[in-house]
Amino acid sequence: MTILPSSGLDAALHASWEATAGLSLAAGVAAHHLVFRPFEVDGYAWQLLFAHVGAAAVLLVSLVQAGGHQLASALLRVLLVVSAYNAGAATSILVYRAFFHPLRRFPGPFSARLSRFYALGKLFESKKAYENVQRLHQEYGDIVRVGPRELSINRPSAITDIYGTHTQTTKSPWYMQTSKKAAKSSLFHTRAPEVHRLRKRVWERGLGFKGMKNMNDSPTIFSRAIQVCVLTRGDGEALDGYEQRVQAKVELLLSRIAGANGNPMNIAKYSAFFSFNVMADIGNLKN
Repeated sequence: MTILPSSGLDAALHASWEATAGLSLAAGVAAHHLVFRPFEVDGYAWQLLFAHVGAAAVLLVSLVQAGGHQLASALLRVLLVVSAYNAGAATSILVYRAFFHPLRRFPGPFSARLSRFYALGKLFESKKAYENVQRLHQEYGDIVRVGPRELSINRPSAITDIYGTHTQTTKSPWYMQTSKKAAKSSLFHTRAPEVHRLRKRVWERGLGFKGMKNMNDSPTIFSRAIQVCVLTRGDGEALDGYEQRVQAKVELLLSRIAGANGNPMNIAKYSAFFSFNVMADIGNLKN
């Protein structure tokens, strides 16, 4: 038994090249505004790739089987559809990022608005991304748009707004690299505020967060960082038990610095050694 295609499907499979290109272009624009903008698709690159490849394969089979096209003609039509669709999506994305994105009012290089390729190019030039960011701050001020969806903020007063208890911000998609599911993510990588709050309770008993001094009274990043490390005596009993172990690692680090006798040394390497020594020592305690 042969199932005849509907008139609508038949018309689509035999549409003119101009109509096919126009519809595909419009589909790309629609995909941007209906899928890519409303939903966070960063962690679904493979799924999107397979979906697009699958759609192209279905279209190819439909053109040959239902449309009666020769294979070469069908391949050309699929290529036209894919090219026009991608052109429509890319154009819509670039125009939106340049002129309509919520971050458009923040200063920064125009090319940084459009793509992360700007930052990648600068990285290839100097191999030190932080130096380029510093130059951008010198040119544009404390808040600079360094990517289509990224701001670099060099203002101490923003710390509480970004990292404070009542912040309205969430962690970026970068933290999904371990897993998109909160149950499979560590406390550090968890992006769900409620999950983070519940897990943090467990750590509070071991780290005595409630003994921390108020961070809101400090005007500088350095003094706030110091306050994070200082506990009010009596409330941070758990941390008191770690003090001697940490102090031993601090003295070891200082001895290495003193051993350099004022000569240049790779402080980044020794800072990493110090961090991992402390984590390994305290993290493996059974008491």
